Amino acid sequence: RYSNRVGLTAAQDCRQCSPGRSLSEEGSVSDAACGQCAPGRFAALPGQSLCSPCPSGTFAADLGQASCDLCTTRRPYSTSAAGTANVSQCFCEAGYRRDEVSPGEPCIACQTPGTLCENEVVRAEAGWFMAERSRAVRCPVEVAGNSACLGGVPWGVQAPCAPGHEGFLCGSCADGYARAGDTNPCDQICDSLGSWRTSVIALIALDFGNTCLAFVVAYMVLGVKENPSYSTAWSTVLLRTGQNWLVSMASMRSLDLQKVPVYSYVQK
Repeated sequence: RYSNRVGLTAAQDCRQCSPGRSLSEEGSVSDAACGQCAPGRFAALPGQSLCSPCPSGTFAADLGQASCDLCTTRRPYSTSAAGTANVSQCFCEAGYRRDEVSPGEPCIACQTPGTLCENEVVRAEAGWFMAERSRAVRCPVEVAGNSACLGGVPWGVQAPCAPGHEGFLCGSCADGYARAGDTNPCDQICDSLGSWRTSVIALIALDFGNTCLAFVVAYMVLGVKENPSYSTAWSTVLLRTGQNWLVSMASMRSLDLQKVPVYSYVQK
């Protein structure tokens, strides 16, 4: 309140600052002492000592506002924090996101499977991986019944994965881990599988045995009658067939055949 008159006997006789203004100092003699409310604040009634911050979901962009404007009138499905001073600070409500192409357009519903929209940030749900800014892909790898993708982060941020997993779709094994097949979890710790020296020795022994077998087959075929170990063609064919079978079976161990669909007539 203020007064430019003398002889007043009560505070009620003082003049009040108009809405949109406030005055906290006592003894003011002019309405010039009434300050305009700053952006983000308002004074709805006259005679206010302080301007109040705009409630959430509203904003006040100009000086001296007597009321705040709703975010939804300028941008549907948006809200704001208390004391917001500009419509650009109004963000999309939970379940809605900003349009990537036209940021000033109304918020659009977050309907992409596997995504969560909050504060205009699109995050992946658990079991999903953000492949683009607003699109998620389901992760195929499972660990103990749960997905290797933990979710919870937006696109462009390194996605958290289950222990032993990393990379796109959490499909790569981290250092020190291994898997039995492409869609199997990385649940094998390399330290428990033996040292690299053991693996090298096993590979050398396998290669040496395969080479010896090839020499034996060649020795039995070459030389014909002059070779005391000469064998007929059918026996060498059997040896070669057995050798190829062993190599094929060794290769089949690296394939994951558990998820190969079985025809209905086979199941019957």
